[in-house]
Amino acid sequence: SNNTLDLFREMRLAALLAKHKTGDPSALSAKDVIKMATVNGMRAMGFENTGILKAGMTADLILLDGRALHLRGAGGIESDIVYSAAGGDVKLTMAAGKVLYCNGEYLTVDFERMRYEKAAADDILRS
Repeated sequence: SNNTLDLFREMRLAALLAKHKTGDPSALSAKDVIKMATVNGMRAMGFENTGILKAGMTADLILLDGRALHLRGAGGIESDIVYSAAGGDVKLTMAAGKVLYCNGEYLTVDFERMRYEKAAADDILRS
């Protein structure tokens, strides 16, 4: 997801670069970009049982704010996700059936500990 940690930006970039390179506005459809970022992304990392909502698969999912006006374009939900969505539109994330993030709150991350450990590592690097 690059330095921004926003996979939506990278999906959009991939779709637009494919169109630019080929000169074909239909190159790399929004549906294919989403598949690259989900099913194929997980396979590339060695996971075979995730990336699809289906019985027997690991429950990894995100929920977007469907009320956001920029996610109500004429191109359909897949185009809205690829071309208009951003990380800030995510309202919930779940991995292996466990909710990790909900409405602005990270439920499994100890940010105070992370800040402490980063400060300690920075001190070591400075010395």
